Amino acid sequence: GWTAARDGWMKLHRFLGLVGALLLALTPPVPAWADTDPEAAVVEELVVSGPGGGPAWWRVTKGDHVVWVMGVPGGLPRGQAWDKGLLRERLEGANVLILAAMATASLRDVPGFMGLLRGLKAPVDLEPGLPPALRTRFVAARTALRQKPEHYARLNAFGVALTLLADYGRTLRFDGAQPISAITTAARRNRVRGQRAASYAAVPLFRAVERGLTPAIGMACLEDALTEVEAGAGRARTAAAGWARGDVRVALTAERGFDKCLSLLPGIPDRTRQDMTAEANAIAAALAKPGHAVAVIPLRRLVARGGVLDQLRAKGYEVRTPASAN
Repeated sequence: GWTAARDGWMKLHRFLGLVGALLLALTPPVPAWADTDPEAAVVEELVVSGPGGGPAWWRVTKGDHVVWVMGVPGGLPRGQAWDKGLLRERLEGANVLILAAMATASLRDVPGFMGLLRGLKAPVDLEPGLPPALRTRFVAARTALRQKPEHYARLNAFGVALTLLADYGRTLRFDGAQPISAITTAARRNRVRGQRAASYAAVPLFRAVERGLTPAIGMACLEDALTEVEAGAGRARTAAAGWARGDVRVALTAERGFDKCLSLLPGIPDRTRQDMTAEANAIAAALAKPGHAVAVIPLRRLVARGGVLDQLRAKGYEVRTPASAN
């Protein structure tokens, strides 16, 4: 019903917020994974762990001008501790805190939400008609989450995927506001203003998703959601703990099942690439000013091939990895 669909949409909105708003124009038919998922491949020489004692930092320089860059996850387990010492040190006297590009929404966007929610409905229940192997996986997943078939009644494959992930998310006990909330709080205490690399209206995002969603994409998203659920809380917590101690490679092992689904949705791969470019440009703009700045960017977007640091290196800026940044 409404509650399940609403919770599912909240899960979608959190993921879509890490990649920004969609373009109004739809992309051509979906090509191979390597082309649709801009964050799939990472630059190995950038995946370097820090010296320990806290999350990893990269250092981008132009002459005497410096931007300290932290790669962040999309959420942390509630109560996950991490050393904020270097964060506080680098915020002291900083010109600006650069935050990731993100979609924005307001009460005026309620019709857009409602349109997508209507698009999640189906005339019949999905579970009985699933292919046997997929139905077995789905039943096992919902059973593990203590949900009955009627909890997913009259939702299409995309709606079921979102609701399943919302149910799974509640078992993880993750806080999607962290670590960004702690970082922005520390910035305010140091009187450092926060600035988004870019902001995008959410309404085009909702409309493009509603318009471009197909049954094939919905089924692919259901499989991806099941992959994420099957990976389990242990893997998610291990990745979060790796991030907290500066182990970049472990931090990148978080399951990306549903991120792959999002990369199938019309416009999102291009939007992700544009967000990466906006973030790289914001760091470059900060490097044109005297002093230093701090940036916090989603970790995989930061080290992806063609991602933020890769773009900055291509422009001639010096990028030091966590092993040598300090």
